[in-house]
Amino acid sequence: MAAQLGIRTTRFLGVCEAAELLCVSPRTVYGWVQQRRIPFRKAGRRVIFDEAEILEWTKPDLDRHQHLKINQVKNCGRGGRVF
Repeated sequence: MAAQLGIRTTRFLGVCEAAELLCVSPRTVYGWVQQRRIPFRKAGRRVIFDEAEILEWTKPDLDRHQHLKINQVKNCGRGGRVF
């Protein structure tokens, strides 16, 4: 019913579920949380993750990749120096 109305249902994951989704260990996920490298929320003392945010986080940053590609083209023939 929610999908028919265009309402997005949020699915939250625990650390172990997020680790399984990302194919890493729970310890790695805790490290990323501590470094604030991964989007997360706190529910009391529990760390939880919005599944949609995690999937979006895994996608490449196209703007950053485009910038790197432009620099590679600009530096072509200059001995690999970065300007």
